[in-house]
Amino acid sequence: VNEPIQIMLDPTEKYVYVIHMSGMVKDPYFIPAEDRPRFIISGAFDYGRHFKVRVSKYQVKIDDTGDIYRAYRQEWTAQFWVNEMEYGSYPTGIALAGDAVVVVGSTRGTAPEGIINGEYVESPYGTENPGNDMDGYLFKLDKDTGEFARSSNGRWSTRLDSINQKEDWILGVCADAFDPNAVYVV
Repeated sequence: VNEPIQIMLDPTEKYVYVIHMSGMVKDPYFIPAEDRPRFIISGAFDYGRHFKVRVSKYQVKIDDTGDIYRAYRQEWTAQFWVNEMEYGSYPTGIALAGDAVVVVGSTRGTAPEGIINGEYVESPYGTENPGNDMDGYLFKLDKDTGEFARSSNGRWSTRLDSINQKEDWILGVCADAFDPNAVYVV
């Protein structure tokens, strides 16, 4: 099961980027109702818990009216999950910044790895959450390859948490209209 969160058209209008949650369990009915947050209504599946984050790039065809009428092929995909499946991940948005697709969301979970284009890679969530509290995350993927978009200091992800272990929710991201390499996180 895939729940799309956001679809973003590349400025070239040749590609779309999709962030969605992919189900990590075969039977969603075993999740107790009280453990299901109600941010969106989507049948039996609820937002965040028991889901992993999946980001994909697709080549598309635009018709004369400006509508996407065909997705040709998947160019790349990246998937990230948390070790503590009951925590899940709450992705909230994507934006383009320079040559990177910036992905944001929130989680209590940690993980040692993810998958990009079928290869195991390090995780954007980190391996520690000493406060067991909700923290935000931000990670960058190269928009052409889906691999990590490392900055000059080698970082490609960060966990956004408060020093007093309070609940930190990231609710969205948008590109800076005046600086094509920057984003705002809300």
